[in-house]
Amino acid sequence: MLERTTATAKTYARALRALPQELLLSSPPRLRRALGPAFFEQVTPKFLWLEATSACGNRCKFCSIGLNVPQNGALAPAELEAALRDPLFRRLRIVVVSGGEPTLRPDLDAVLAGIHRAVPAARIVLSTSAPLPERLVPVVEKALRAGVRLEVGVSVDGLGKKHDEMRGVPGLFEKVDGALRELTALRRAWGSQLRVIVSMVICDDTIDDVDAVRRYARDLGATFNPQWYNQAAYYGNVGKNRLSQTGRLLELAKKLEPTLLNAFAERWLEARAPKARCTMLFNACLLKSNGDFVPCFTYWNDAVGNLRQSTPSEIWASRRATEVRTKVMRCDGCLNACGVVWSYDADYLGRSRFFLQHPRVFAAKVRELLAAR
Repeated sequence: MLERTTATAKTYARALRALPQELLLSSPPRLRRALGPAFFEQVTPKFLWLEATSACGNRCKFCSIGLNVPQNGALAPAELEAALRDPLFRRLRIVVVSGGEPTLRPDLDAVLAGIHRAVPAARIVLSTSAPLPERLVPVVEKALRAGVRLEVGVSVDGLGKKHDEMRGVPGLFEKVDGALRELTALRRAWGSQLRVIVSMVICDDTIDDVDAVRRYARDLGATFNPQWYNQAAYYGNVGKNRLSQTGRLLELAKKLEPTLLNAFAERWLEARAPKARCTMLFNACLLKSNGDFVPCFTYWNDAVGNLRQSTPSEIWASRRATEVRTKVMRCDGCLNACGVVWSYDADYLGRSRFFLQHPRVFAAKVRELLAAR
């Protein structure tokens, strides 16, 4: 008991030391650059995005990941668990497990179990296109029985053949629909321990399908979570603009449920988005399947270290990490959901302003937090 109390006291002491840096994480870019990345050295990640595998069987219209040759030597579950036990990750709140397509890993259940053992307070988000419902659903059930707080996001970019066309896989929607019906049945059984999310990429190709997918999610009892098309090295789509119908997309953004991401997308489409106050590689980071630490999807090829060569804490404090943080500070920003939402976590003023403008959203957020306790 004494050891636990001492550890808790040390955690709070570290958090207090980092508070001034956190308060300034979302300050104007000019001020952040003047302070320099070393000023924020006490800040550690609250959010982690994990590439469980680089393999993907889809051939999406808006993404080229499925065309890549999958990398060999993905981190084993034991390696991931050991890495997440590093003191660097003591504050983790969210771990997103994605890919590629994570269900292509036959040991996905062991990956989730290892993450949960290492950071039991974190909520795990499993992002999938559900090509293998016979593997996905048992993995989710096993995680729930182990006490994991889980969100499962399933991609739906249209109904029926439209989804198959967008993902380049005939018959995929039938599998997705079956998986979602089983998952929503589990949600009813497990309550707040499981959230089921229908994710949709909004772009020129999907404007006319948003209402249908939103109704589909509502009828299933799942949360509808639109994601805006984003160009980045990770997707292999740099220079391919699929947000060209600006007027129609802006009209759609104004009709969607108010969220921090949708509000940012409105400003982006109106070409009035401010220089991004991005906090990637400060309060969040990405981990490739081969062990590379990278800041975000834009700088996917800017590794700051590898888990098989250094500990997470050593990588975080390295000179290379400081160099890449300087690049992040100068970035014009993007529409990636993780980058935008996780950066808003540090923007207390921006979030407060948003919630004052949308009190119903704030009330729903409070109810969600209370239900999760």
